[in-house]
Amino acid sequence: MTSYNDLLFNVLVGFVLLFILAFMLINPITKKAEIPKKAEIMVMLEWEDKSKDDIDLWVVGGTMAKPLSFQVKNSDYWHLDRDDLGHQTDITMVSGEAIVLHYNREVATMRGLMPGDYHINVHVYGKKDDGPTEVSITLVDVNPYKEHYKIKAMANGHSDIIKFPGFTVDNKGQITNLFTSDK
Repeated sequence: MTSYNDLLFNVLVGFVLLFILAFMLINPITKKAEIPKKAEIMVMLEWEDKSKDDIDLWVVGGTMAKPLSFQVKNSDYWHLDRDDLGHQTDITMVSGEAIVLHYNREVATMRGLMPGDYHINVHVYGKKDDGPTEVSITLVDVNPYKEHYKIKAMANGHSDIIKFPGFTVDNKGQITNLFTSDK
């Protein structure tokens, strides 16, 4: 009977050790990536969906070290979410098949509080279409949502620069003033 008790005790100790080892090998739950929770201000540039033109959005102001553009996609709290090259970036591969998505849009987002005066310019980097191309800029204050303006203009030739109204951001992150930009 003692040999049976010894065997039973050894099996019990073995199970307890295996349980402790398995418990130690459990991986901790990984924390989700920290993603900025909100955007403060968005500037959206859109132009004709089937256009081949490469049109770029530029934002400068406040205490930004460098203007936000296709050359500098992150400047302080500003981020250029996508540099659209016109027709060149409209083709995507899905399951080995090329699909064309006719959509021309660039979005600049301010994620954080950065008071100051900001200027918005549009630069025609590559004019490939014949005739003018209609572009539009939409300025949106995200929290709380308010569309300050949506203005359309015509891009006529290569290297054109179109100046859109600038805006002032106060200490609370709100757009308080629109003004004619001279930059």
